[in-house]
Parts: sequence; structure tokens; C-alpha cells
Amino acid sequence: MADVLVVDDEKSIRLTASAFLQDAGHTTYEAASIPEAERILEEQSIDVAVVDLLLGTESGLVVARQIREQQPNAQIIMATGKPDIASAREAIRLRFFDYLTKPVPKELILDIVAGAFAEKCRRDRYDRMQAEGQEYL
Repeated sequence: MADVLVVDDEKSIRLTASAFLQDAGHTTYEAASIPEAERILEEQSIDVAVVDLLLGTESGLVVARQIREQQPNAQIIMATGKPDIASAREAIRLRFFDYLTKPVPKELILDIVAGAFAEKCRRDRYDRMQAEGQEYL
């Protein structure tokens, strides 16, 4: 199962999402802020991140950019209670796996995380095959 980072400043949402994901067999790491997420990303390799767009007065896009830079195959799912065109465009530019509006039903988050994990595995496999091909040549 996937290693999932859940970043949300709302404790109830963060804990509920983590509980759903853990019940489905995933390992979760929780962060309520950008510094907490940064600390986890330094220590842990993740497969999927579920990131709130608004983290207090800061933007979850900061975390998303760091994930994309440090762990390029990790899949990012942006969740927001206040969707807007600018953040949706940025989600596309950063190749997010999905962009969801809150509240996110349990079955939906489980399905999307499963799909994101499958995509992460595909990308990792592709990278391994490319490296093996280069080694062979």
C-alpha cells in the first residue's frame, strides 16, 4: 500500500482523511503546516500527497512544489474548500493527479489515492526500465 502525506491545517479533516486511508491499509504521515510537511519530506519518501490549498495564511502550492522537486514521481492531490481558476491552472502546470473540492467523501478519497498510487508505481517502473535500457546500451 501507499505512503501518503496528508497536509491540512484543519485537524478534523486531517485526522479523518488519515483514518480513512489507514483503514484501507495505507501508511499516513500528517502535517498541519508547511514546516511540518517539509520535515516529513526530508525524512520520508512518499507515494501520494493530499494537500490542502489554503494552509492558514500560506498556500499548499508551496508544499506541492517541494514534493514535485524532491520526489518527482510522487502524486499530488490538491483539496480545497475554495476552488479558483488560478489554483486549478497551477495544479495542471504542476501535473497534479487530481484537484478536489471539500468536503471529499470517503469512497472518493480512497479511489483517488488508489489511482494516484497506481500512477506512481507506473512512473517508478518506467524510470527503472529507462535506467536498465541505458545500462544495457
